[in-house]
Amino acid sequence: KAETEARRRRTPKTISPIRRNEEAVLENTDRSWDEWFKLLDKWGANDKKHPEIVRWLLEEHEIDGWWAQSVTTAYEQERGMRAPGQRADGTYSVSASKTVDVSVKKLFDAFKNKDVREKWLGDYKINIRTTRPGTSLTGTWEEGSTRLTISFQEKGARKSQVALAHEKITEASQADELKAFWREQMNLLKKFLE
Repeated sequence: KAETEARRRRTPKTISPIRRNEEAVLENTDRSWDEWFKLLDKWGANDKKHPEIVRWLLEEHEIDGWWAQSVTTAYEQERGMRAPGQRADGTYSVSASKTVDVSVKKLFDAFKNKDVREKWLGDYKINIRTTRPGTSLTGTWEEGSTRLTISFQEKGARKSQVALAHEKITEASQADELKAFWREQMNLLKKFLE
C-alpha cells in the first residue's frame, strides 16, 4: 500500500490518466470499467505483468487488441501499478504535435538542420540517429539517456504537421517538465517558421 501511495504522489500533473469513456468501453467490450476492474481483481491481475494481462483479455474474453491494451492500462493506473503516462517498463513518454503553415520539407529541415534548429530550440541538443527525409527522424536528447521519435505529415502544399514523442524518461517530474517544455517549443517553432 505504501508503494502504491508513493507512486500516486510521483504522478505528473500534466499527464492525464487514460480517458474513461464509460459508453465506449461498454459498447466495445460489453463491460463497464468497474466490471473489468472487478473481473481483473478476481483473476489476480494485480500480481501480473502488462503483457500477461493483455494476453488473458485477448484469449479469455476475446476483446479487440486495442481495447485489451486500454483496459489493462486503465486497470494498472486505477490500482496504482503504474502512473498516468508511465509505460509498462516503468519509464514515461510525453508527446507534442503542431500543424504549421509551411511545406513538410521546410518543417522537416527545422529539425534536421542544426543551424535552423538552434534558431527555435536554442542550445538544446538533438543527436540525430536515423532520418527518412520528409517523413521521420529519431535521435537522443541532450546527454542521450532519453529518445526522440519525430514524424512529419504533409497536410497540403503549404501546411504540414509534426508529431514528437519523447521516450525513456525515468522520472515523473521530468516527464511533467518535458511535456510543458515541448508544448512551448512547438509554439516557438510555429512562430519561427510562419
